[in-house]
Amino acid sequence: MKYFDGLVELSKLLAEEKAYEVKKLEELLTNKSIHERKTLGKCLFPLKMSDNSYGLGGNLEITFDLDAELDNYRFNVGGVVSVFYSEDNIKSNHVLSATIRNVKKGKLVLLTNSDEYPDELDKGRIGIDLTVDDRTYKVMEHTLNVLINSEDNHLISFYSKNRIN
Repeated sequence: MKYFDGLVELSKLLAEEKAYEVKKLEELLTNKSIHERKTLGKCLFPLKMSDNSYGLGGNLEITFDLDAELDNYRFNVGGVVSVFYSEDNIKSNHVLSATIRNVKKGKLVLLTNSDEYPDELDKGRIGIDLTVDDRTYKVMEHTLNVLINSEDNHLISFYSKNRIN
C-alpha cells in the first residue's frame, strides 16, 4: 500500500533526526567548555542550591536560587536537563538527569529521576545542561506505529486523503 510506504519512510526519517540531535548534543557536551555552553544558552552555571528534598514518587527535588530571571526560553518547565558538578569550572561531571518542574521568583526547581542525593554534588560547583527531550519523539514514534500497524479502514482512508505529497 502506498500510504504504508510513506509512513515507514517517515518513521525512518524521524529516527535519523533523533539520532542526529543526540549526536550533536553529545558533541556539544564533550567538546565545549562550560563557558562555551553557557554562551550558546545550553548551560546554567554556577547555580546555588538552596534546598533538596523528596517530591513526587519519592524522587529527589533540587531547588536553586537564580541571580536573575531566566529570559531564555530554553530553560522552561518540562525541559529535560542533566545536573553536573565541576571542581575546576571547566570540566563537567554529569550525575543526574532531571526535569524542570518550576521556574519563577528567582528559583529553579528540578525533579530528578533519582531517589538518592548524589554526594558528588558536594564536590564542586553545580550546573545544568540542556539535554535531548525525547518526549516529542516518543509521541511521534507511537503515532506512526499506530498508523503503520492499523487495520482501521477509516484511519487509513483519512491518512491517505489528508497526507501531504
